[in-house]
Amino acid sequence: MKMENNEYDLFMLNYNEQHKLCPNCGSVKHTTSLLNEVLDMDNKHEYEDLNKCECVDCGHVHTRHDRISKKSFANLKIKIKKMFNFK
Repeated sequence: MKMENNEYDLFMLNYNEQHKLCPNCGSVKHTTSLLNEVLDMDNKHEYEDLNKCECVDCGHVHTRHDRISKKSFANLKIKIKKMFNFK
């Protein structure tokens, strides 16, 4: 399949926004391994960046795919506040 660079760039831009924050503390600061993951543009929905990340702020170890978006982190904070009746 011949792909447009724009299609790849847009997909990766969106993917990076969806997997930006540490799932434990919400920090963007992290170290990561630098293995290349192959992206099959015909099966984009199956793509997972499995590079190992370690959060600089809290030390949590996870894959790049496990990182979450700002919106997801905000929703998680709201759920926790409701669970424990925090204001």
